[in-house]
Amino acid sequence: MYRQKRSYENTTVKHSISGNSDNIYRDTKAGQEENMKKLLASCAAMAMALTLTGCGSSGSGDREFEGQELHLYNWGEYMGENLIADFEEQTGAKVVVDYFDSNEQMYIKVANGEAYDVLVPSDYMIERLIQEDLLQPLDKSKLSNLDLLNEDVMGLEYDPENEYSIPYFWGTVGIVYDKNKVSEEDLQAEGYNIFLDTKYKGDIYLYDSERAMCIVPSLAPHLRKDAPGEKMNVQKELIPVYGLDGQTVKDKDILQYVADDLGLLKDDILDYDLYLYNMDGMEIVGADKDMIASPRLDNVTSVSALVDTMCRETNGNNTNVIALFDNEEIGSRSKQGADSVLLSEIIKRIMEGLDIEAGAGRRLMRDAFMLSLDVAHATHPNYSEKSDPTNQIVMGRGVALKSSASQRYVSDSEASAVIMALSRNQEIKIQRQVNRSGMAGGQTLGPIASSYLPVRAVDMGIPILAMHSAVELGSAEDYAQLEKICGAVFEM
Repeated sequence: MYRQKRSYENTTVKHSISGNSDNIYRDTKAGQEENMKKLLASCAAMAMALTLTGCGSSGSGDREFEGQELHLYNWGEYMGENLIADFEEQTGAKVVVDYFDSNEQMYIKVANGEAYDVLVPSDYMIERLIQEDLLQPLDKSKLSNLDLLNEDVMGLEYDPENEYSIPYFWGTVGIVYDKNKVSEEDLQAEGYNIFLDTKYKGDIYLYDSERAMCIVPSLAPHLRKDAPGEKMNVQKELIPVYGLDGQTVKDKDILQYVADDLGLLKDDILDYDLYLYNMDGMEIVGADKDMIASPRLDNVTSVSALVDTMCRETNGNNTNVIALFDNEEIGSRSKQGADSVLLSEIIKRIMEGLDIEAGAGRRLMRDAFMLSLDVAHATHPNYSEKSDPTNQIVMGRGVALKSSASQRYVSDSEASAVIMALSRNQEIKIQRQVNRSGMAGGQTLGPIASSYLPVRAVDMGIPILAMHSAVELGSAEDYAQLEKICGAVFEM
């Protein structure tokens, strides 16, 4: 927790949950725009120093790095929209960007031999990478604008001479707490160290392990020859392997592992929920690098498009709501699932908070519109017979607008017409999906949620291949179109 507190106070390249950033240059607010341009220039100079110098120049003039590649590993949405394109135009170099969600995810790849020219880790992770000899020293002779950086963000304790790092981004992370249970004075005095205050033992926990712990090994095909087409026995074939020896695992079970990480006794933990998921990262693949190969594209693409777009494009005349439900894959029949009164009750509470009386609220709901987002089955090139021959959806051709006569999808002609009008007006790529006759396909949350909240609604999602596999495949262009249709609905 000490590192977390230090990061909170002095961070230089810190992932910012709040999205707020401070100018790290010496200047007034009036010069922030120009200074930000200088900041980006500094980042570019760092990239050139780390990657391309010493490689030999293949070009001439200002595009002296023509034909060379710069590999960057950064947080998502930490760069301006045109930064990479401008950098490539000015230098001639091609920038290949990978993104990570946490320092730990980044560390795993780097520690396992993945090589990048430029990393953007947080401060405590820089210290770890230095200690493990995973960073090369900077060639400061190539960094022409170091003197423009604010002294307050230079020479910090994890890299006092800025031998390995220079600041790129400065942000803050907030803590949400119940003031009836946590002293405001304690929080102000201790910051993140409040998690270590024994006064709150048993009431405050912060735990997020990025360690890969288990694996589910399938039976080798050589051993299945006597049973071709055997249906998976989930009792046997989905049991994770956690250790090599039964005696070792007995003394180090998962609950004990969590207790050790939290600094608790195993008996202090009364109960827990365990969720296992694939920890592989996302990759951009394909001849034109236009496809996304990643675990959990199902749902994650929809969640990301909704959240990012709502934060960016919100009509002040609307009250936009995003509902993210648990328990979809087991039927949604839970207190927090779509097949509950949760959403309708939250809508009621929002209206009460806005002092909207019941009659007016019902009239507002009449004008409401709901997007039910879930991925769609793209037509498989090797199994085209699994798709309707006249309604095949293809990756790269836009978002799928899904319809079903059995109402397994919530779309109807009235709501679909709204989407088609928006797509034409704003040039958004839309495909129409209808499942092959006799094949039910999956069911979404749309029909379930609309039974509690009767508003106009459609089912949509990007088409993907290998749905529910360890690694799914989708189109980057389709995701961009999904964000556009979400933005259009939020602005209705």
